[in-house]
Amino acid sequence: MSGEDWNDEAPDQSQDTGYTFEPASAQLAVNILEDCFAEGADYLEAAHRLHAITRPTEASPAAEPNDAPDPAPPLPLMNELERALMYELAVPFDGPVTCELGLDDGDSAFVWPPRIRHVTDDVVRLWTFLASALNASAARARFSDLAFRRGVDPVALSQLARDAYLEFGEVDEGFDIDHAHALIRAWTLDRTFRRVEGEEQCRVVMAEVLVSSWDSARRVAGVLLPILGALCRTSLAPSEDPVGVDALLERAGELYFNASSVTYIAELKRARVTTESARLSISEWEIERLAEEARASSGLVKVVRLRDVIERARQLQLIELSRALTAELQALPADDVELESIESTISISRLVMEFYFRQFTRDRDWRNGFMRFAHLPPPTGSIEDLRSAAEERLLRPRVVDIFTTVLLDNEMLPTWTPSSDDTRAEWITAREASFKAAVAGDHHAEILMRLQRRYGSPPVDELVALIAFEGRGNTGLAEVFARALHHFWDGDLEACVHIAVPRIESACRLLLKELDVGIYQVQLGDRPGVYPPLGVLLDSLADLDLDESWLYFLRWLLVNHAGKNLRNEIAHGKVAAVSSSEAALCLRALLLVVMLCGPGSADNIEADLARDVNGAGDVSASAVRDLRGRIRQPIDSATGVPSGATVAVAVMVGAAVGSVRRLIRRLRP
Repeated sequence: MSGEDWNDEAPDQSQDTGYTFEPASAQLAVNILEDCFAEGADYLEAAHRLHAITRPTEASPAAEPNDAPDPAPPLPLMNELERALMYELAVPFDGPVTCELGLDDGDSAFVWPPRIRHVTDDVVRLWTFLASALNASAARARFSDLAFRRGVDPVALSQLARDAYLEFGEVDEGFDIDHAHALIRAWTLDRTFRRVEGEEQCRVVMAEVLVSSWDSARRVAGVLLPILGALCRTSLAPSEDPVGVDALLERAGELYFNASSVTYIAELKRARVTTESARLSISEWEIERLAEEARASSGLVKVVRLRDVIERARQLQLIELSRALTAELQALPADDVELESIESTISISRLVMEFYFRQFTRDRDWRNGFMRFAHLPPPTGSIEDLRSAAEERLLRPRVVDIFTTVLLDNEMLPTWTPSSDDTRAEWITAREASFKAAVAGDHHAEILMRLQRRYGSPPVDELVALIAFEGRGNTGLAEVFARALHHFWDGDLEACVHIAVPRIESACRLLLKELDVGIYQVQLGDRPGVYPPLGVLLDSLADLDLDESWLYFLRWLLVNHAGKNLRNEIAHGKVAAVSSSEAALCLRALLLVVMLCGPGSADNIEADLARDVNGAGDVSASAVRDLRGRIRQPIDSATGVPSGATVAVAVMVGAAVGSVRRLIRRLRP
């Protein structure tokens, strides 16, 4: 290993903490550290004791009157001692096991405590002095290692640190993560300087510690398994190795059931075998062990764990096992998932909501109220508000954001889990949109039902005439909307949705055809010609500047797996029940695109092929310009909806009116 791997080199941007080395005060530090590390204290406990000395509190015991006060240690010295104990022994979570002393600071320009290479020469002199003066093994190991990392007498100080780490880590009771990291650090130092005998000694000690811990029922995976991983890093053949690594791996496989531990042990086993059949056997053992742990769970935990085992089986290319586990997952009764609904309610005055709903039924003719419905804004709200809410949630996460999100379908099977920063942001945005759409959907359904109660069900031909006149004249799609609306009024919500959703896709195809976008994909090889799916159509409309808020609503409702995803759910026959809110949202989406479409058929393949071949469509340039303008702003003046502020005012007004009424009743004789 090169010198750069252990030596942080001379400081290139020294961070001066104001400390000046003095031998007398350094000797005082020896006594302080010996007290802090007394009785085998680890680094965390010693740091707490040191902090109590540096910054005593009112609860600290007072000195007796006749006691001679000890000289107060200089504060700069105490600060340096505290900083020295802030450095950490770090073992990586992934990759080959090793252990380094320092900070996990990434690429930060400034960190605290300073990087080892940035400390001043006075601090290095203090470290070197303490390395040779201390008796407590943990303290001696820390300051020897710090001085070594700074480049002082590397061979001698690395050996001193190694011996001290080994002494500190070889304990019979109270073995914890500091002791484990100390043993791995001692082993790492021997490997760095290729001290073969020392490395073998460290491996023997680590193996003894493992066996002793397991015999004593101490099985903390994060403490002990990295030691097992270090023991596996050897070039010795099993017959030449004084440590029975394979036997330790077998025993570990019997003791640990946690998924991450089982996978870690399996990876160590696979790395030690040379044949494909042996690797396959280990992989099958891993999947069976993971499945056994998943089956022992219950509720949603069982579903999620089985899903994770299936994913792991696919990664290991165990296709038959993954299929068997998938069948097992599918067979789980939906009631066994044991989900709970968390609900909350808030009471508001009827005043503001009645004022809002009555604008749709206050005229003598149903057409005015219907057109107010047609001018309602996107049910998921503005895209700016959604993005702002998502950014706020990412900057200031709540407790619920700590837990993994798993979306389930109506059979309680897991469908999607946000696994990256981008997908988590997507989920947060979709969740905010779902809250808005849940309220808007109920309002839309109430508006449509009030229209019917007030005016009856307008005939289909009158609805078609109004929509075609107010829109761009597509009577065919307007008739589809009218029939879907009548199914809604008749209470046949499933028929309503199954009619509306496919025609939204048809309308999107027609819009792109009108804008002279060649979308039909002709036959390629053995693949027949097809139209692209709805998601691709919406992407094309996004390229043509369809209003972002409406675009997000359409995606959320129809194709977003974090949203309703109704287009795909209906296409795969997975919609078992439809609510009036969902049906109203589908009608709102269909009405939007129908009023944007001009005359024509959405599925005229011959016209599409002619447009692709000839490079021109049958829509005039002025009509295209008009349609582009409508796409950018589908609604000229949106119908007002109750805002949070309006509702709050209504609550206060309602409370005030109630108080006045109660006062009047009291004043009546």
